[in-house]
Amino acid sequence: MSNIKQTLQEKPILGGLLIAVLFNVFLFLALLTQSFIYMALGEMYYLTIMWLQFALMFGFLALLFLIIVPYGLNLPNGVQTLGEYAEATRLKGESPPKHNLIIAFITVAIFVAFELIGGLIFAEITFDFTKLFAMPQPEYLGAFAWIYALRPGIWEEVAFRGVVLTMLLKKYSKKTSIIIDGFIFGLVHLMNLLFGADLIATLVQIAYASILGFFLAYMYIKTRSLLSCILTHYLIDVFGQLFAMSFTNILIYFLVVVGMVVVIPVIINTLIIKRYTERKL
Repeated sequence: MSNIKQTLQEKPILGGLLIAVLFNVFLFLALLTQSFIYMALGEMYYLTIMWLQFALMFGFLALLFLIIVPYGLNLPNGVQTLGEYAEATRLKGESPPKHNLIIAFITVAIFVAFELIGGLIFAEITFDFTKLFAMPQPEYLGAFAWIYALRPGIWEEVAFRGVVLTMLLKKYSKKTSIIIDGFIFGLVHLMNLLFGADLIATLVQIAYASILGFFLAYMYIKTRSLLSCILTHYLIDVFGQLFAMSFTNILIYFLVVVGMVVVIPVIINTLIIKRYTERKL
């Protein structure tokens, strides 16, 4: 077992791919458990189902990243206690929390602004701010998004920035680590195909998740804190439900989603973070 742990630390790409696989396996186990509970209890209210799903997914990922990864695998860098784990993943960030809050709010505001611009330019993009406070529906999470988005906001950042990127930075340059981390983060979304997601929509999601992964990795390095990444990821997911897209032209759909909604705000936000951290941190 010690040889396996050493190999994962010495070959961070392999370790990163293992984390990606385990991430999806534990999500699958959570959903499988939900199915068994549903069969045992019978029909439940939609909101009850969503609470159950959230609790199971959040709990299974907490088990993975608070027990198995630090104590079982000693990742990202041979940690053996939760204190060492929090320090290694920068859950205990070096930068003051207020700066992480400022950076997160600015970056999310720019992402939302470009989605609004896209909605004004393209009739296929619509937005409805009332969804943030509406009752959850099968078509959208409504106010429950403020709860549900905690799962990807926290655990995807712990996994792919806190653990995977930290491992990569030990062996590769910052630029190379950012690129590899982004691609691993994008590929993890392939699992959506197993849950019946459309192939084209999944490929588009992989593309923008990779680009967003590059950006979050850069943010993690520049702010020296995981908190800014968690807040940004969380708020992007919450506000993302405001927008609905119904493009019939696949090429335009790809260009709008990846280009206008992701690439342009990523470039702007990267410049802002670079300037802000040089002055404040």
